Amino acid sequence: AVWYRTKELTLAETYERAARLRDALPSSRLILSEHADAAYMLGYEGVHLNAESLPVEAVRSAFSSLIIGYSAHSAEECCQGADYYTLSPVFNTHKPYDITILGAVPAPCAEVYALGGISTENIAELKGLGYRGIAGISFHREIEAIYEKSLIL
Repeated sequence: AVWYRTKELTLAETYERAARLRDALPSSRLILSEHADAAYMLGYEGVHLNAESLPVEAVRSAFSSLIIGYSAHSAEECCQGADYYTLSPVFNTHKPYDITILGAVPAPCAEVYALGGISTENIAELKGLGYRGIAGISFHREIEAIYEKSLIL
């Protein structure tokens, strides 16, 4: 799945960019941050909510066909009615504000993806902890660099 995470954009800008992404990836499973109405209208498969979004129950009631994800920052925020969760930050990640690093803790329930500071150097620490998988915002750059190096050698 591709989670189109928008920050600091107006709803109109988010909608326009999300529509272009849907057109570019017509058969991909797309998840849009926060805007369930736009996700539904654009034919996205899901919406990813956070603490400032509408409640999971309200989104499920209004848009029952959408998969609902939720950004959790503690074990207590997980397992509260969404279809899946990202739990972060698992490892240190650079932010312009203070963060509480969770560490390599066990997944609190099924359908939890580890997020935050994951790299090729620490990913093995998550093995056997019950995560459904990992989610990465910048992790793909590291994987691409490794792949490119292997092509050169």
